[in-house]
Amino acid sequence: MSKIHELKILPQYFSDVVSGKKIFELRKNDREFEVGDTLVLKEYLQEISDRYKTTLHAQYTGQEVKKEISYILDGGKYGLQEGYVILALGEYKVKSKPPFRVICIDDDCCGELVEGRRYIVTKEIDDRYVLLGLSEGEYPTCYFERI
Repeated sequence: MSKIHELKILPQYFSDVVSGKKIFELRKNDREFEVGDTLVLKEYLQEISDRYKTTLHAQYTGQEVKKEISYILDGGKYGLQEGYVILALGEYKVKSKPPFRVICIDDDCCGELVEGRRYIVTKEIDDRYVLLGLSEGEYPTCYFERI
């Protein structure tokens, strides 16, 4: 089963990951990374004292990007130090199915209750899409589905 790893990343590297310029991460392998795991890279500002090489101020910016590990090069070979890995960053793919599915598309559209959710709202947007949503639950959601 894949895991989610939340990791700090400095702004200069964060912007390169977001733009697609940087497609790898070099990390200490202290988390037992596996192909298929999700990385949540959180932009992190850190001000370091030039004189004492200590952190003066550090904080998260609130920006983050999700990537999926598509390949791992383990340390101990090709000049990479033992205990470190190079992680190839693939596009993040949602791994769960929506909590409900549409079973009819008309003026009185109805939905099928799935996974214990109680109420479904469906609205036809045009002849190709419907807006699906949950009106109750811990995290109300909606999404477009092609019909």
